[in-house]
Amino acid sequence: MEVIRESYYPGGAANVARNVKEFSPSVLVMGVVGEDGYAGQLRRILKQSGIDLDAIQTDGSFETIVKTRIIARQQQLVRVDREKPQPLSDELQTRCIEKIRALLPEIGGIIFEDYGKGFLQQRFVDEVTSLARQAGKVVTADPTCEIN
Repeated sequence: MEVIRESYYPGGAANVARNVKEFSPSVLVMGVVGEDGYAGQLRRILKQSGIDLDAIQTDGSFETIVKTRIIARQQQLVRVDREKPQPLSDELQTRCIEKIRALLPEIGGIIFEDYGKGFLQQRFVDEVTSLARQAGKVVTADPTCEIN
């Protein structure tokens, strides 16, 4: 197979953030990436889209999720997934919750979106929802969102 062109697009929750950015002057995304080149690529794309990356967490044991689509004549032939969905460690959950606590005065709402990749743990969702409600913030979730 000869590669003629490559393009990069964020998927999952990062794509949701890009879509929300079309309607909001400020969007912040939280998630976990590894310490790899794919994380750098994702950060560049999101930064170019004007998305705040201050809440992205880096974990050396995590592999940044990558999906490669092979397309011929506008038809997807195959998709190769490089991912190992894994739940957040207690330490990383705490770090994320504390980051949200610090950022809460600056944000208008929270969207839970995970696509079943393991980021959303019940403790995390419960604590973030409680913090957001106490602060009078809007909380929404994708109805198909899986919480582990």
